[in-house]
Amino acid sequence: MGLATMTNFYFRVCNCLDYRLFWAAWLGLIVSMPVQSRSIQLEQSGFRLHESIAIFFSGAESSDDWIGIYRSGQVERGCGENKNYLAREPTYVTGDGLVEFFGLDKVGEYQVQMFRGGSYCPVDSAPLTIWVHDD
Repeated sequence: MGLATMTNFYFRVCNCLDYRLFWAAWLGLIVSMPVQSRSIQLEQSGFRLHESIAIFFSGAESSDDWIGIYRSGQVERGCGENKNYLAREPTYVTGDGLVEFFGLDKVGEYQVQMFRGGSYCPVDSAPLTIWVHDD
């Protein structure tokens, strides 16, 4: 695996029963663990007005990570404080999970973004379309 997907962590384990053996008991272990980046995935790319929107996320490193829905064109690049979101939900957990939004009330093109640790620094995005109910 490449450097982008693996990280080396170095651990030292010690038998500290006898302080005189403290330095002699160090054992260096090298453990390789995959680095998981934060990402979001929509159940589908388009939804009808007022339809629930399920957004799956992975790699949340903080319960303060959050997901917001913006109208297309109102999304800023970088870490500016963009409070123009139409809906916002925290992930509440680390790792992988699901956030559900209970529908938008306007037809149009939107952008879903995942942000890290309570900040306005986006880490992933996905397009979203809302259309008129056609039954």
